[in-house]
Amino acid sequence: MRESGTGDRFDPPRATAAEARQNSDSGWVRGLSHDLRNIIQSTRGSLELLQHSTVNASQSARVAAAIHGLDEMTVLAERLEEPQRLEPMNWPRVQRHIRQAVELAVGIRPIRLDIIDPGAVPNIAADPYDVGRIFLNLTWNACEAMADQGTITISARVDFEEPRHTASWLVIDFQDTGCGIPESLLPRIFDLHYTTKTIGRGVGLATVKSLVMRHHGRVDVESTEGKGTIVHLGFPAHAR
Repeated sequence: MRESGTGDRFDPPRATAAEARQNSDSGWVRGLSHDLRNIIQSTRGSLELLQHSTVNASQSARVAAAIHGLDEMTVLAERLEEPQRLEPMNWPRVQRHIRQAVELAVGIRPIRLDIIDPGAVPNIAADPYDVGRIFLNLTWNACEAMADQGTITISARVDFEEPRHTASWLVIDFQDTGCGIPESLLPRIFDLHYTTKTIGRGVGLATVKSLVMRHHGRVDVESTEGKGTIVHLGFPAHAR
């Protein structure tokens, strides 16, 4: 730093601009999180009033599902302000977060969820919040592909790395019985803003890939038109 009054131009440290941008972004995220929570709580209050005045059991169940969804949205809004938190997760814990996310996304739709017991599989290091977001987005897409009825099957397996033949990956397979995806479109389905829907923004599957890659994982898809789609999610094994 040069002394003031010398006539020389003052040049701030190079990192200052980056730090200012980071602080600005951080403040913007905190403000967004705050505003989202306020909107959610306001909407939740209106739904609670509606629930108390509803006598039809079916309508009451729909309102209760909407309130539960808003509560999950509150958690998402709060997590906007927090960094990723990797934790050791065994299969029972992973399965619990998957089930919660799928059931939240399915709501009251007549969609069946089958989770197949994989037996002994390795632990992973993952952010439970991210795991939930991955399966929320996969389920929302599956519900649309199945026209809100059908079956979601989730299984897990070990993928071995050669030549050591060590359990290096936990692979989770997410399968739906929807309309399937044309083979020509498969290379683009994870591209941000790419969508084949009339109403859609092309963000859900891009989010899935981003979150999986954030865990140094891998994602692949196989699909047959008229039969359904399987998404393969690979997570590096974590020492027990």
